[in-house]
Amino acid sequence: MEKRYDLAVIGAGPAGYEAAAFAGRLGKRTAIIEFGELGGTCLNKGCIPTKALLHASGIYRDARNAAGLGVMVADACYDIEGMHRRKDEVVAKLRRGVEHLLKNDNIDIYIGKATVNSPGIVGVSNAGEYQEIFADRILLATGGKPAMLGFDGSELPGVMTSDELIGQCGRSFSSLVIIGGGVIGLEFASIYANLGSEVTVIEALDRILPTMDPEISQAVAAIMKRRGIRICTSAKLEKIEDVGRLRCSFSEKTRQAAVEADGVLVAAGRKPNIDGLFGLGIEPEMSGGCIKVDDNYKTCIDGIYAVGDVIGGLQLAHLASAQGTAAVAGMFGEKAGIDFSAVPSCVYTEPEIASVGLTLDEAIQRDPGKGSQIPDDF
Repeated sequence: MEKRYDLAVIGAGPAGYEAAAFAGRLGKRTAIIEFGELGGTCLNKGCIPTKALLHASGIYRDARNAAGLGVMVADACYDIEGMHRRKDEVVAKLRRGVEHLLKNDNIDIYIGKATVNSPGIVGVSNAGEYQEIFADRILLATGGKPAMLGFDGSELPGVMTSDELIGQCGRSFSSLVIIGGGVIGLEFASIYANLGSEVTVIEALDRILPTMDPEISQAVAAIMKRRGIRICTSAKLEKIEDVGRLRCSFSEKTRQAAVEADGVLVAAGRKPNIDGLFGLGIEPEMSGGCIKVDDNYKTCIDGIYAVGDVIGGLQLAHLASAQGTAAVAGMFGEKAGIDFSAVPSCVYTEPEIASVGLTLDEAIQRDPGKGSQIPDDF
């Protein structure tokens, strides 16, 4: 029996499940297809798991340093497996919440690998079984995945992406090298430094958190260095070798350097998760490796839309959710009522950092004439 929908959403992360739920509330017959777990990267491998581990590791660090407050915690220790068990419990509970949300809005859930065979037809493969669903509109919300840099030694055991490291449930590190000083890298740096690991961050640009104002980057770098985290900026990784431990060789400004560690996290960005998403003859227009869309999130293919990390820009769960809702509103003639001019973001280092709107550099680029009016000590 043919299964036909008003909307088929591919990807059940924040963009996908919010879009599907909104369509369901509009009375549209909606299906959602997910290859992995409901909730996507944010819930299963990103935002939520890291925050659970950050909280647990922060309590351990505070316990070790509580004597200065007159609080004595004798023989403070941690159980890495116990931390991950709690993380998994939190994730499972929230995943059930996503499933309840979708079922409550009458969304049909398909688990399997989705391929857009043609406008209006999505093939779903799972464990050797295949079926096709038909939809008037298709929304692509497959998110992103860690980008692995092409360097010698990238395939060595112990060299991991963030997805792989979050799954290392029973492993701690006496030392860890992190390639990339962005949000993901610094959150993992905070977790493992809290647990007593020797952490080195290698960042290719001239400062960590390069998308934020320089003053914020400088303040975070100073705090992390005081907590024992080594930060190397303007540093280019050249190779990783197995010498009993993992030796990372890199150039730092004008000198050659190396550091050895038990593990290496490659946190040098993410890329759109579109492998196998399109069948033969289906070729959306791309820009910089991302699916190109117009202001209404339409691709160049009639009836196919895309939102979230697959279209590039800021990689934020709440932004992706808002895009999904806006796309559904537009395709069904509703008003989304969402203002995308000032998107908030947060970095869960300690202290946490919140920002909204343009950075100073971005504001000057939009209106160069105003830059000369800003005092030097601003």
